[in-house]
Amino acid sequence: MQAAEQIYRQILQVEPDQADAIHLLGVIAYQVGLYEVAVEYIGRAIGLKGNVADFHNNLGNALKNRGRLDDAIACYRRALQLKPGYADAHLNLGVALKEQGKPDDAVACWRRALELKPDSVEAHYNLAIALKDRGKLNEALACYRRALELRPDYAEAHINLGVALKEQGKPDEAVACYRRALELRPGCPEAHNNLGIALEEQGKLDDALASYRRALELKPDFAQAHNNLGVAFKEQGKPDEALACWRRALQLKPDYAEAHYNLGFGLKNQGKLDEAVACYRRALELKPDYAQAHNNLGVAFKEQGKLDDALACYRRALELKPDFAEAHGNLGSALEEIGDLQGAEDCFRTALRHDSRFPFAHYKLAELLGGTLPEQDLAAQRRLLEQIELTDAQRLLLHFGLAQALDARGEYAEAAGHLERGNALELSERRKCGREYDPREHESLVTRMIGVCTPDFFARVRGFGLES
Repeated sequence: MQAAEQIYRQILQVEPDQADAIHLLGVIAYQVGLYEVAVEYIGRAIGLKGNVADFHNNLGNALKNRGRLDDAIACYRRALQLKPGYADAHLNLGVALKEQGKPDDAVACWRRALELKPDSVEAHYNLAIALKDRGKLNEALACYRRALELRPDYAEAHINLGVALKEQGKPDEAVACYRRALELRPGCPEAHNNLGIALEEQGKLDDALASYRRALELKPDFAQAHNNLGVAFKEQGKPDEALACWRRALQLKPDYAEAHYNLGFGLKNQGKLDEAVACYRRALELKPDYAQAHNNLGVAFKEQGKLDDALACYRRALELKPDFAEAHGNLGSALEEIGDLQGAEDCFRTALRHDSRFPFAHYKLAELLGGTLPEQDLAAQRRLLEQIELTDAQRLLLHFGLAQALDARGEYAEAAGHLERGNALELSERRKCGREYDPREHESLVTRMIGVCTPDFFARVRGFGLES
């Protein structure tokens, strides 16, 4: 580029108003990151020769990199007035419109670019990202794969193909994509971070930790990698290390909703409910449609004895995500506490319609119905307990659920065996979270029970249960 710049300047010594040379000096300035200089040169070229589509397109690129999106969009539109079949201007207009928060308009631009130039790698790539964001995973995968057919060494496309495959529930294929990206770009922290996420999904926690740490060696201020490292520590039963990671992520990126959510989760598990509530509230200020944060805020409220607030949170989570099995289960649990037993059962069954393998809903049904639990529900719990991929936290719920139902049916020996195994797992899980028996928490539970069991409550549930 230095040699090219010298030639353009020699031309301008002879012919100071040579628009093409001025434009190309602007292009060089853009390529080396001197965007203001690029705007100055290309604008001057347009002043001399205003009907060249390339000039307007390149001015748009420089303006976009200065954060002047409206001006950039105007430049791309002017380029397309001059040259309607200009594929690169359609591509660049799409990128600017996406940054402006107009994804549908962006998609239309990239589709038009591909009609004009079917081998445009960047158009396939950008269209794939937009389609994935809209939940159209199969179309997105096809676009990523087409981009990689055209440019097999496109590391970013390998990374994003891996992200889409992971979302599709294919962690093994995702891992292969990230490893290919790292063959092409070994120093790419994003690829190491995403590899860690996929490895964690495969249950390979030690390998995931190594990937996150490598990402942080390459990019120490990588907030997402700190957040993900915290999740891995949580899964390993290292709550203090997890909390430190989430706090570091928030130092680096204070508006990181997911890190506020994770920090709230970790604090709740340590019984620090007021701090957890504050974290969930902050996550929701940053991301009001964050269904998981509404749900977990409800859990924290319920543990504080604020059942009305908890119910409101669960219902809001379900407005945002109607198939959210966990929120259906939590809503049922809160309804059970206020004595709406039929409403509770309906919620647990709705949760199982959305996720037949949801242990909490199975457990709560068994607890609620006891000896009247239908045989098919009992059989479903037994089958699920045989699944090897269950976590200990899921397995203990099924043991407790079976114990409740079997005890109520008079099958005491089998019930006792399930209780013994459930208790051992429960103790292990509590120790992982840094929590064992907390007298204050138990006192809070008893206080809530006293609050629920009023004369009005007993009048409403007259005829339930056993006469004794």
